[in-house]
Amino acid sequence: MQMKAKEKRQLEYCARHLHLKKKETSSRNILRISVCNANIVVHLMQFTLKILFVHNQRDIFYQIVCIIIK
Repeated sequence: MQMKAKEKRQLEYCARHLHLKKKETSSRNILRISVCNANIVVHLMQFTLKILFVHNQRDIFYQIVCIIIK
């Protein structure tokens, strides 16, 4: 089963804005997240991204994303 294209794009969008390395945003790594969890992860990332960006805490969110993607 593959992640929906929209969900994959949202994850890539978050990753790009956090300046993640290209290899960390490869399809293979992103698709490791199961479809059933994809929506939860995407919404969590978007919500956290907004809050941490408001408070200028990109480094913390970067660490969270690295853990989720790996």
